[in-house]
Amino acid sequence: MAPNQEVATVYAAESVAMDDSALKPAKRGGATLTQVGEGGLIYLIGGANREGASFGDVHCFDFETRAWKFVIPSSGSLSPRSGHSAVAIGSKIYVFGGFDVAAGATFNDVNVFDTRTLSWYEAAVEGEEPRPRNAHAAIILPEDDDSRETRRMLVHGGSSLEVGRICGDCCHYSDEEESWIHATLAECKTGNQTEPAMPEVPERFGHCGTTITVQPSNQPNAKATRQGLLIFGGMNAQSDLDDLVLIMTSC
Repeated sequence: MAPNQEVATVYAAESVAMDDSALKPAKRGGATLTQVGEGGLIYLIGGANREGASFGDVHCFDFETRAWKFVIPSSGSLSPRSGHSAVAIGSKIYVFGGFDVAAGATFNDVNVFDTRTLSWYEAAVEGEEPRPRNAHAAIILPEDDDSRETRRMLVHGGSSLEVGRICGDCCHYSDEEESWIHATLAECKTGNQTEPAMPEVPERFGHCGTTITVQPSNQPNAKATRQGLLIFGGMNAQSDLDDLVLIMTSC
């Protein structure tokens, strides 16, 4: 090997061996897979198949036993959908939006699955609800930079077939207040700016996103570590996208 030549990192990928005696979920795409707690159970929710059938079921995978379990809710249900988002707050999974292929319906509801009681309920929502959408990005953030006791779900973009448009908005849902707040996207102010400028962030759907932690800068008055939503790519009516966009809760 030549001097200073970097060695490629190799990752091992393997099919997870499963208990064949257990009932497996039906084949599908557009579902969500959410882990509740560190090392906890993994929940598969919803999805759709090539025949246009959407699912509203829940399956649980236990990595210790390598077995799937079909979850029969103790109460409530989720209407069939795919392209929704699902994020965990404590022992609950918050499902937002999605699209039912067969019904041609796009959703903007917030449904909560309690993994302790195995029950579904639709959250009572206050504030102006986001327009119906699917294929959006959603993450969980602390309610504020100083406390992680309460959490909020941050949603960006998506496709809203019912209103015939692609979304470029950003909004967050507070689990404690059960309310939506629409966010205004703006670039952080520089020393020469009196007001933040409006950034050029193309509307999009089918993008991916993750929670990112931003370390403190060298500025003496900068806030402590903060978290935000980092999104990549997606597409809109004009083109496919390859940009990275960082959305922070404050500048």
